[in-house]
Amino acid sequence: MPLEEKRKPQPKKLRQKNKELPLGGILVIDKPAGLSSHDIVGRLKLYLNISRIGHAGTLDPFATGVLLVCVGRATRLVPWLTAVQKRYTAKLVFGMTSTTDDTEGECTKTGGTLPTLEEVKAILPQFQGTITQRPPIFSAIRVEGRRAYKIARGGRVVEMPERTVEILHLDILGAEENDEGRLISLDLDVTCGSGTYIRSLARDIGEALGSGAYLGALRRTAVGEYGIDEAIAMKKERNADDGATLLRRVIPAGLARINAPAISLDATESARFLQGQRLAGRTEPESESMAIRDPKGHLLGFAAIRGEVLHPLVVLG
Repeated sequence: MPLEEKRKPQPKKLRQKNKELPLGGILVIDKPAGLSSHDIVGRLKLYLNISRIGHAGTLDPFATGVLLVCVGRATRLVPWLTAVQKRYTAKLVFGMTSTTDDTEGECTKTGGTLPTLEEVKAILPQFQGTITQRPPIFSAIRVEGRRAYKIARGGRVVEMPERTVEILHLDILGAEENDEGRLISLDLDVTCGSGTYIRSLARDIGEALGSGAYLGALRRTAVGEYGIDEAIAMKKERNADDGATLLRRVIPAGLARINAPAISLDATESARFLQGQRLAGRTEPESESMAIRDPKGHLLGFAAIRGEVLHPLVVLG
């Protein structure tokens, strides 16, 4: 019988590790235009020599501003950091519509009359508070099990279901008028809840005014407790020195700022929680999500309170 061919030994896949990030943390990135959120994550994996990285809240490639990136065990915080309020500055361009509701799509003149500043002020209140919104067809929302943008790129008509969102503040920052005193563009300061599409807001304001509008520029200035003033500017071009700079700016997971109801544990309880143990005899009201902190106020994770028992949901240590 012929001898079996000897298989060449396959190199083992090494998991990337960085001993300087044992528990991980959070990076506040100022994303440049032209890079996707996925691009930023890929670049950080390379710079920090670590594979476990995720972002909390996508920014479209044309948008700039705050992108929270969780590193190492801090990726467990992504659901809580994604659910927080966000703040944006947005430029609306009137008199045209876009297939993507922003500058990336095919723009078409509507022929509608451009609005005045007073007309804009009159309709803005209807877009504040709890409203219904139809997401853009070019979005990552799943429709019939597929991403909406993939269906749209295939040429099919996508029926996007409306969703309820919350817009807490909607303020005018400035406006550009033509010689007739009608608006060419409008700058807005928007504070909103998770899941709000600013592209949809621009489109809907244009429809309400009868002029049409699309989102000409977008900058995210805050995500929850993190603002643009503390963000690390990341250039579109790669820089070999960025790794060391980024490493120094990682916010430890235990110092993560998340505005959520919290329970402080004593030293013994903290040690048990970090081992994933349930804690009985709790007197706090029942809750499906409570931040857990140690005696020094450091974040240990999140837990649910059910029937006087604290159940660990996420443990950072």
